[in-house]
Amino acid sequence: MKTKKSSFICPYCFEENALTKIQFRCTNTRCINVGDIEMTKYNRGDITKPQPGKTCFSVNTKNSFNIPKSAICPVKECQQKTYEVVCPSCHNALPESTLTGRDMIISIVGSRDTGKSHFIGVIIHELSNRISIKFGGAMEPFDDSSERYKMTFGPLYDERQKLDLTQSSEKTADNGAYKPLIYRLKIKRKNFLGSSIESFTFVFFDTAGEDLNRIETMGTVNKYICKSAGIIFLLDPLQIPAVANQLDENIVSRASSVKREDATSSDDIISRISKLIRDDKELKENQRIDIPVAAVFSKFDVIEPIIREKAPGSTILELSPHCGKGIFDDTDQAHVDSEIKGLLKVWQADSFINQLEINYSDYSFFTVSSLGIGNNPAVDRSIKRPNPHRIEDPLLWIFKEKGIISSTKTSPIMRFIQLNRAFCMIVISLLIISASVLAIHVKSILDKPFKEFEDKTKILKEIASQVEATSVQVLSAADQVVSTSNQNVNFNRQVIRACESYLGSSNQQTRDSLARQIVTSDKQATTATDQRRSAVEQYNNILLKYDKEIYKTYADIRQQYQMEADKLIAVNKRAAVVHESTKEFRNRADNADNNILNSRKRAQEALDQVIATNKQREDCLRKIK
Repeated sequence: MKTKKSSFICPYCFEENALTKIQFRCTNTRCINVGDIEMTKYNRGDITKPQPGKTCFSVNTKNSFNIPKSAICPVKECQQKTYEVVCPSCHNALPESTLTGRDMIISIVGSRDTGKSHFIGVIIHELSNRISIKFGGAMEPFDDSSERYKMTFGPLYDERQKLDLTQSSEKTADNGAYKPLIYRLKIKRKNFLGSSIESFTFVFFDTAGEDLNRIETMGTVNKYICKSAGIIFLLDPLQIPAVANQLDENIVSRASSVKREDATSSDDIISRISKLIRDDKELKENQRIDIPVAAVFSKFDVIEPIIREKAPGSTILELSPHCGKGIFDDTDQAHVDSEIKGLLKVWQADSFINQLEINYSDYSFFTVSSLGIGNNPAVDRSIKRPNPHRIEDPLLWIFKEKGIISSTKTSPIMRFIQLNRAFCMIVISLLIISASVLAIHVKSILDKPFKEFEDKTKILKEIASQVEATSVQVLSAADQVVSTSNQNVNFNRQVIRACESYLGSSNQQTRDSLARQIVTSDKQATTATDQRRSAVEQYNNILLKYDKEIYKTYADIRQQYQMEADKLIAVNKRAAVVHESTKEFRNRADNADNNILNSRKRAQEALDQVIATNKQREDCLRKIK
């Protein structure tokens, strides 16, 4: 199978492996069973008693961009062909999109009882039945994900019941509850050459909130976070005192299974997650993480009456526009992000904004209701069929940030390039080849020598190159003059400011401190003056040599050369070709001389500033003596 990458991330164990390391599993039911240590480790079993399974084996492939689609079982009694590719680290079967498409691990995290299970259950349903269709795609479950989805999230749609809290991995040894749900998204792209299919592997993990309470647990159970293409961080608005105090206690109790005081702070969790990712990516504390983070306020149905009363014109009350347009609406999201930030400040809960700003380079705020407006669970936990409000927004925003879908800010040219990547690469390659051929052809014409004119042409080129080379030295020396002059001016100004403050202060302690500062700055200004004088002397020496030797010689030779060129061109067209070959050198020499002229102005302006501030400094010092 053809691939566009050389490695992959396993959607089960989240280990990264080279594509050349893939293994195959025999699928012949009559083949022998062997002890599968890798699968036993993944299932957290006893490796001294490995669970039985069919033979897994490597294949001999060195080309990671064209790996085999099938392999022959090495067991002598079997020798059957198999198509099942497995991860070499955990022996779980891999979807083809993991090997040939893009990995999209979406981490959905948050403290306990923020609605992660409801969000995952509803977003997968909506992706499969509505959202992917609106963007020209199709969602397909992989392996047993469909059955496990029904087992875990079936009560939402079949029984119309609120889901139970997800059990912590520390309270159960059954890893099946934490086996990710894997889906393949295929999107048809129309382009200039027809159409193509892009595939993505999506991984959804329903993690218990308490598994985020300890960094040790996060490092094992939640290591998928470090491999995330995007993070959806759910926050429960009912855990904000200013919000909960405005609601009836019965409404809050039906929407929340955990008391506010027992819930882990969202600030603490985002801090732990950030440390986990930084450690994995070996980032420094002052380096921000580049994973897009969607900060999502869940349970919007509960706080909707508050918003409607306080701000009836809010964008967050409106339906999501993205699916209807088939493109991500950046303007709508900008309004949503701004409104939620404003609410957080009103509720005095804006510390989370600072946490995101400090730790992440790309984030945005959202609000959703997984169950839908007016669908707060009853006392007996019963609900209506989920009719979510804006649940697609955070996921579509991540899709947009990762280039899976376009947005209203995407220019028409970029959309064309996104849809016609192969065609654009061909055109660019042809343009590069044509430009290279043309450049070679032009160079061959310009370099064609003319016998009678060759010596003078060569001399002119050499001296023009000397002008250009010397100009580099002159410009460097001028920059040094400007730099040392600016430093001199800065120290002068420090002395001036300190003197003015000294004269304007009547506090003796302050004046003593300023006096010490004046002495220090004055010494620095004196040192800077010496450095400036040295730089000026060096600059003048180089400039004098340039004026009297280099450029004077060039001007004389060029004048003689031009007189002879005019005569030759009049009688022989070949001379024009040779003359043209010197044009670049002449232009470069002229440009170099112009640059030197500008450097003189810059140096003089800098020196003028030094003179002016020197006088001001001396005046100030006289006043305080």
